[in-house]
Amino acid sequence: MQPRLQPELPPRQVAAFVLKAVALALAVATIVLGALRIVSIETLMLLLAVGLLALAVAAILDTRIITQRYVQMQPPPIPRQRRKKRR
Repeated sequence: MQPRLQPELPPRQVAAFVLKAVALALAVATIVLGALRIVSIETLMLLLAVGLLALAVAAILDTRIITQRYVQMQPPPIPRQRRKKRR
C-alpha cells in the first residue's frame, strides 16, 4: 500500500490562509476582551485594525495577476434578443 500524498499548496495560499486565521483570532479576542472589560477601547481598536490589515493583505495575496493569456482572450458573445412579433 502506497502512502497517500497530500497536495502541496503554493506559499501564497498558505500565507493567505494564515493571515485570515490571524484576522479571525483577533476579532474573537476583541469580542472576548471587550465583554470582560479587561482592556481599554484604544487597545480594542488597535486589535481590530491589525486584524483588518491582515485580512486586507490576505485578500491581496488571493488575487490573480492578469497575464497576457487572459488579456488576449475574447469575451463570450452576447446572445441576441428575439424581437416580439407584431400582430
